[in-house]
Amino acid sequence: MTTYSLSSTSEKMKLNNKIEDLQKEVPKTSFCPILSSTENLTELYEFLTAYLGSDHYLLLMENHVIVMAPVKDAFKIASGLSTALTENFYKNHTVLYYRNPCTGSLLERISELQDTSRSIVQSDLKGSLYAVEDLFLVRILEQISKEELSKFLETKRSSYEKLSYELRLTVKTFIEESLSMSRTSKVLFIHRNTLTYRIQKIHQITGLDIRNFQEALQLLTLSYFV
Repeated sequence: MTTYSLSSTSEKMKLNNKIEDLQKEVPKTSFCPILSSTENLTELYEFLTAYLGSDHYLLLMENHVIVMAPVKDAFKIASGLSTALTENFYKNHTVLYYRNPCTGSLLERISELQDTSRSIVQSDLKGSLYAVEDLFLVRILEQISKEELSKFLETKRSSYEKLSYELRLTVKTFIEESLSMSRTSKVLFIHRNTLTYRIQKIHQITGLDIRNFQEALQLLTLSYFV
């Protein structure tokens, strides 16, 4: 197993050459990296090799394993991988993917995945499967003192914890769909009136109106840490 790194120019060139070789094999396919990590990296690499049927599209990094996935299949592969890891008792794992097509160089995207993964660890987020696009706020919150963040969480934690799984999923989806009633209803397979009822229920329980951008950010922050 070759271990890759972004620690020096020569290491970056070696990784970039590997990526270019993969791209040449399937020139009509656009790749996007998926980051996965657990406590035992070697064991994870072996698991991923068995899960994917080959290690051909795996890149073993110093602290993570990168799966080079076709852009159109990124979410399917990432969610399936996270489910498989959970079912095989890898409870403490992280899977990071891009919801939108990658822009810029793949080396930059891998570097961004690694930075975001460190933010997840430092922030002690709840969960295991994340889209990079959803964690932009977490990177911003790193600039806030832990005391201020803890104070905010303590004032809202008890009310947020009263939300059912259904309502928490509504919070997450509504924000992912840019506060769009129609798109959220479609994704959740519910009637618009049902969504309106859920939004009112969330407001009633937490005191936060998710239709308001500032209050939606507060709910998003709570969804990360509670």
